[in-house]
Amino acid sequence: MISKAEIKELARLHQKKFRDQEKKILVEGEKMIAEALSSGWECELILHSNDFSLSGNYGDIYRPVLSLINIVHVKELERLSDTVTPQHIIAVFRVPQMKKTREEGRVALLLDSVSDPGNFGTIIRTADWFGVNYIHTTGNCADYLNPKVVRASMGSVFRSDIIRLETGDDIRSYLRNSGRKMICADMHGTPLNRLHPESEKVLLLLGNEANGPSDEVKSLAHETAVIPGYGKAESLNVASAAAVFLYALTKCEL
Repeated sequence: MISKAEIKELARLHQKKFRDQEKKILVEGEKMIAEALSSGWECELILHSNDFSLSGNYGDIYRPVLSLINIVHVKELERLSDTVTPQHIIAVFRVPQMKKTREEGRVALLLDSVSDPGNFGTIIRTADWFGVNYIHTTGNCADYLNPKVVRASMGSVFRSDIIRLETGDDIRSYLRNSGRKMICADMHGTPLNRLHPESEKVLLLLGNEANGPSDEVKSLAHETAVIPGYGKAESLNVASAAAVFLYALTKCEL
């Protein structure tokens, strides 16, 4: 059993402050929990409102670890849900400590002040599709553990290394140590189809939905590039732009 006080304590994990303090998150839905488990995240508790049973879709992922997880029935599970249509299962996961490993792959991402959780999650999912697993963020980005980011990523967040670069000096140091060339997605730049960075390690910079990257971060870019447009739309959504850029920058590896 789990008490109302414990439910209230777990509900605080919807707030970034408490996620950071506890190093834990809530993950809702059988598929999303399976994604976290298959990515090696440690689950310490599963809460369910219906009779707990494994579907054929995810049974092979759940069964090997069920003996290690506390499974509890909760009548009012919707108190822990932040979705319009609550699902019958929510799990508590420990956030793994970021390992300082040498980045692999020719392309990495830097997101500057991408504040919309839906956009952020979609970019993570898109990057995962193109095999880009290293995503750097500035301090003004949405929290990558925000439930809306996690859902929009469709589980890709659990397979991605998301690293904060707090200051301009941090970005300069990263560029120097990684040997990457930073390309800024901007409305005023070289048409993307004219870039040929096939032999270079690239850091793609994407900025805020409304204002683009900050002047400080943009000034660190080695080159700016634009997706040529042929219609009358003012601009592309940042997540859509990410998909086009990532395809162009990774297609030589496909």
